[in-house]
Amino acid sequence: GVYSFMSTLNNCNDYQKEVNRLKGQLNGIEKMIQSQRDVTDIVTQISALRAGLSKLAVNILKEESSDCFNQKTQEERVEKFEKLVTNFFRVT
Repeated sequence: GVYSFMSTLNNCNDYQKEVNRLKGQLNGIEKMIQSQRDVTDIVTQISALRAGLSKLAVNILKEESSDCFNQKTQEERVEKFEKLVTNFFRVT
């Protein structure tokens, strides 16, 4: 069947707040680059942004994993689990 994370997320408001925070952080990095700030400061902020994106992805995957074994058939459970693991390795 069609597999979608967004259809099962319960914490969309929390995730949206985090996405907005990350957008602000990215905008800050852009301003740092435009104003030719110290490279070390820019790279530090990029590293923090990457960590924030990874944390968001892992939290979404954690929520999804709680539903992994609630599927009706063994085939559906295996398919969902395989996709969950694949996505986990994409963000780590």
